[in-house]
Amino acid sequence: MKKWYYVLFSLCLIVFMSSLGLIIIRHHNDEKLKIVALEGVIKEDKEDKETNLKEKYYNFKQEYGNEDIAGSISVPGADINTLFVKTTNNTYYLNHTLKKEKSRIGAVFMDYRNTFEDKQINIYGHNSNKYDVAFKNLRMYLDPDFTKNNDLIYLENENGVSTYQIFSVKRTKDDEHMTLKTNDFLGHINKIRENALYNSDVKVTESDDILILQTCLLDGTRDYLIVSSRKLINL
Repeated sequence: MKKWYYVLFSLCLIVFMSSLGLIIIRHHNDEKLKIVALEGVIKEDKEDKETNLKEKYYNFKQEYGNEDIAGSISVPGADINTLFVKTTNNTYYLNHTLKKEKSRIGAVFMDYRNTFEDKQINIYGHNSNKYDVAFKNLRMYLDPDFTKNNDLIYLENENGVSTYQIFSVKRTKDDEHMTLKTNDFLGHINKIRENALYNSDVKVTESDDILILQTCLLDGTRDYLIVSSRKLINL
């Protein structure tokens, strides 16, 4: 009798373990399917975002009749949100608008030597006491308390969005910030930070990329206002 009991118990145990194994395998396969599905959603979302951005900037180029439109820059704290252009020199858009119409207000433009893959990107724009130009509000960064609470800049093009954090605000007549490529990056950063209007705790390392915004200070000094930032996130 005991023999049959053990045989029956063994059979039940085998059936139970087999069922449990099937459940584990099925669960594992389901989890793999979930992961694959999630990866697909992430990939699809990224592709959709890239497609939407390409379409967005294609439409801007059509709207303004200008193939030079390269991206947009947003500084929410300073209420700056503008398209910018890039051409073959740094003079044309000093007196031409996004529609290539002659005008003293010009347009915001990226240094002609730059690509979006560069370690340092420079973007320039006019200041004005008379006209409502895009970079007019950069002078708000003369105030350290304002900068502390509004230190993010967003750079967008048809390939994505990058977030930057301000690490230096200075006024200068020098052009050290115009050097786009250097063998001594940290030395270059130190020069950019030199004589900053106030100290910043934001660290910049050898591996960082930086963005520099430049406008004029209309206070009779002919100084430039330089707002420098380091890249945080690339979305």
